[in-house]
Amino acid sequence: MPSSKYKRIIENKDVVDGWKIDNLVSVKLKLYEVMDTKDKLKLFFLSCTTDSLNFSADILPTFATSNIDWPFRFQDNVPPFGMKHGAVNFDLTSVSTIHLIRMNDGYSKLNLKPLQYAVITCGMANYLITEFRRTRKPQCKQLGLNVPNTPISVVYIPICQFTARKKTEEGNVIEIEDHILLVGSFERNKWVLQCPQRRQRISEDDILRHCLDDDPGFDIY
Repeated sequence: MPSSKYKRIIENKDVVDGWKIDNLVSVKLKLYEVMDTKDKLKLFFLSCTTDSLNFSADILPTFATSNIDWPFRFQDNVPPFGMKHGAVNFDLTSVSTIHLIRMNDGYSKLNLKPLQYAVITCGMANYLITEFRRTRKPQCKQLGLNVPNTPISVVYIPICQFTARKKTEEGNVIEIEDHILLVGSFERNKWVLQCPQRRQRISEDDILRHCLDDDPGFDIY
C-alpha cells in the first residue's frame, strides 16, 4: 500500500482503530475497500499467482491469500502491472471494475469486471473442473456449487486485452503473460480462484467474450 498516496487515511488513528484489524485476511479486505482501482488490481493479481494461491487455495475468500508473491514483472517501473505492451484489460477509471462486497452471512466477495475474458472449452477445462470438485468439496458446499446438474465453467482473464495477444509458432493459439483462472458457475455467479497454469494457452476454439456496461461481472469468493 503506497503510504504517500494513502497517508491521510493511515495516519488517522481513530479511523484505523475503527477498522478492527486482527489478522492478515482482515488487512487485505480493508485494502480492497480503501485503495484506488489500480492498486486493488495490483493486490488482486499479486494474490493470484501460483505461489500465492498454493498457501491458501482451500479456504475462503480465495482472493485474500495469506501469502503474496512479488515477481519482477509487477515492479512499479514496468507499467501497467508488468505488461510492457498492450492495452490493460480493465477500466482503471471506474470504481466498479473491482470492489469488495461484505455480506450479511459473514462472507465477503470481490466483484471483478474485466473488459474481455475467455471461457475455456479445451481439455484443460475438464481437468480443472474435475480437480475443483475433487479437492474443494468444502468450498463447493459453502457456495452451493455441489448441487447436482450445476454447470461448472472455467474462465480465463488476462491482464492485457486479447487484441494485444502474441501468436505462437503454431499460429492457432495465443498466450498472455499474466492471467487469472476462475472456476465456478455463470448461473449462480459464484467463482473461486484457481492456480494459474504456467504458459496457459488459449485456443481460438475457446469462447472470447466482452463485458458490456450492464454485465454483472464476476463475484469471486
